[in-house]
Amino acid sequence: MPDDALDDHPRVLMILGRGADSWGLPGGGREGGETFEETTVRVVEEETNVRCSLAEPFLLRRAMVVSEEDREERIHLLYVFFDAEYRSGTIAIQGGELNGAAWFAEPPKRMLPANERRADDWF
Repeated sequence: MPDDALDDHPRVLMILGRGADSWGLPGGGREGGETFEETTVRVVEEETNVRCSLAEPFLLRRAMVVSEEDREERIHLLYVFFDAEYRSGTIAIQGGELNGAAWFAEPPKRMLPANERRADDWF
């Protein structure tokens, strides 16, 4: 949390994506030869203007998407979720990408399912 935070209670940075009604974690796709760690640090800063350092991943999630047009075409995805530590910056969302971003001391009422499993450990 920034130094000017009102108290020392741990907080989690969450985002509200464009058109979304549930809070989630910043995230995005890898570019070029980026590692998952480099991608995460870049995306958090691009989306929220907050700089962070990463700890170990706390969740790896695989998914497969099947094309509606061609049932033989499949896309395999790997989602990597990291714990992170605040380094600097104040929230300033990326225009056109997000509807909001905020620090939470308690879980928000509406949260993406992938984040709900971890929320008990965060708060």
